[in-house]
Amino acid sequence: MKNIDIDKSKVIAYSGLVTLTRKDLEKLKARKRKAKISMVGILLISKDVTSELANETIESVKVHGIIHASSAVKAVLRNKTI
Repeated sequence: MKNIDIDKSKVIAYSGLVTLTRKDLEKLKARKRKAKISMVGILLISKDVTSELANETIESVKVHGIIHASSAVKAVLRNKTI
């Protein structure tokens, strides 16, 4: 599993298992930034991430693999898939 420092770049490009937590996304929101996620593997978005927070902080997502998230967050991500 990779622990990413979401503060260093707004582009998240990895392979393997990446976990995004509510804390990670709240940091982005506080800095008025949005993430562009491009990866191969598994994207795990914590259960405590709301669809509103995901919508406000994730600009785009491209995952060659599996996304594990709540159904509400997955619905938001479908509109952001590139």
